[in-house]
Amino acid sequence: MTTDPITLCLERVTDYLQFERLCCALLSDADYQRIEPLGGTGDDGRDAILRDDGEGNVVAFAFTVRKDWFQKLKSDGSRIAETQPRVSKLVYACTSHLSASDKDKAFKYIQETYGWHLDLYDLERLRVLLVNRAHLIAHHPGIFDPRYFPSTPPNFAQEYLRQYAPLFAALDKSDENLAVEIEKGFYNTLSFFVDASNQAELACHDRETLTALKVLHSTIKKVWKVISDEHYIPAGWRQKFDNTERSTVNVQAILRSKKEEIVPLLDDMRTALHAFVELARH
Repeated sequence: MTTDPITLCLERVTDYLQFERLCCALLSDADYQRIEPLGGTGDDGRDAILRDDGEGNVVAFAFTVRKDWFQKLKSDGSRIAETQPRVSKLVYACTSHLSASDKDKAFKYIQETYGWHLDLYDLERLRVLLVNRAHLIAHHPGIFDPRYFPSTPPNFAQEYLRQYAPLFAALDKSDENLAVEIEKGFYNTLSFFVDASNQAELACHDRETLTALKVLHSTIKKVWKVISDEHYIPAGWRQKFDNTERSTVNVQAILRSKKEEIVPLLDDMRTALHAFVELARH
């Protein structure tokens, strides 16, 4: 019997939905930041998806806690092939111990049957990824028995506020001028934050915190949409409008409109941020 607590807990997983959520959080944190969980029924064999791998192809994800992992792989592969014509890769995670010959059989089957690349995560590969990700272990007590991992889970909201303290402080103090000029560093930081928001939601376990987090992300994304408008000049970093080839455009009118547009969005963002701060105190 294994003495490794991570392995022991993964071997005992029977709740598929908890395993699916763990896999999405783990893969988002490790190798597939833009993974989109699907969940529920009617998923056509997919548990998650990455809609564009950078070359216009789809990456499909399937997870299982079943012992007949290979039969499940074949079943999911068949359903995915019927409904997803642009799939180029299948990412498959299971809680089984796979030998080298098991993996070779899976790789060969997927390649010869569908022409896809297979990225296979068996129990040992999942264990290795989890070793240095204590936050994910703490946020999934339904899988990882607290008796083996006794440390108190960190307050997600407090940690998140500390991680992005400078950004949140700057947004909280922003006014209408944020719509028409923004420094390069702030622009890049906000862009990174928006891109990483989905990953943060996957890592959040508490339902109340997750609800508040999604509201905060939604309000900040609306502010970002105004700032990252196609009219802006990314290379300028003072973010003025380019009117070189549009002499008929009333630039000042557009700037005034942008200022008016962003003010209520900043108010909504501040309300959501202050609610998240209050939640973190408890």
